[in-house]
Amino acid sequence: MEDPKRTRVLLADDHELILEGLERLLGQRPELEIVARTRRGDDALARLESDDIDLAVLDISMPGMDGLSVISAANERDLTTRFVLLTMFEDLTYVRKAESLGVSVFLLKEAATNELLLAIDAALAGRRYLSSSLVERFIHTETTPGNTAALGKLTPAELDVLRELSLNKTSREIAATLGVSPRTVQNHRAHICAKLELRGSNRLLEFAIENRERLGSE
Repeated sequence: MEDPKRTRVLLADDHELILEGLERLLGQRPELEIVARTRRGDDALARLESDDIDLAVLDISMPGMDGLSVISAANERDLTTRFVLLTMFEDLTYVRKAESLGVSVFLLKEAATNELLLAIDAALAGRRYLSSSLVERFIHTETTPGNTAALGKLTPAELDVLRELSLNKTSREIAATLGVSPRTVQNHRAHICAKLELRGSNRLLEFAIENRERLGSE
């Protein structure tokens, strides 16, 4: 009797320790076969195109290309891969962006140990799955219409900058935290101001601080 086909899995996260933890968790399921792992988004997309991936577990924030851009590009190429998205932040803006791309499984990294296998089952079955803390945040925010509408215009990289800015950090401090150049941070700040129609030298900082809770800043 022929062995059943195993599910081919790609893991993509910019932290090696996270990748190692994901591998250990998925090792509990013999029907899952990890065929590729990477720390870069652009490499993840290349693997999706070349390695016949059934399921991809992607970090939102990665060098080369963020997770949402990877999914958008995969959709443009008509790939049939199912996705589980990982993030460190309780940010519903990411959830809404992911759902607009047809992804309905979203997991906080802090919950991965307990919830990853459940999330994978949901993704393969075409069901929606959110980390429990995200469900609670959804219930809270749905009673306050429009409180994330403006943030929905921003890219993941811009949201990362805005989140750090909400902690009253300088561009140089933000650059050091995110591992990018100060010029890149300044460019993101300019794009955020343009998208959100913020005018004045202090208005961006005020907006970031006002929306600190929605950004999931700590």
